[in-house]
Amino acid sequence: MNVYVNGEYQEVMANNIQELLKELNIESEFIAVALNEDFVAKSEYQQTSLNPDCRIEIVAPNQGG
Repeated sequence: MNVYVNGEYQEVMANNIQELLKELNIESEFIAVALNEDFVAKSEYQQTSLNPDCRIEIVAPNQGG
């Protein structure tokens, strides 16, 4: 299925957020994920389905100042 991940159109095999993070080799401990502009709780990653053309933003905190 094709989805947008951080603004890039990508073809992925994942059906939910947890599978997507695994497919992209992203550790989910220190990140936040938004699906179609709504943040998703980590406890909901496995239950949150992806649909074609959905928009996923994966963000991580940055140190600095």
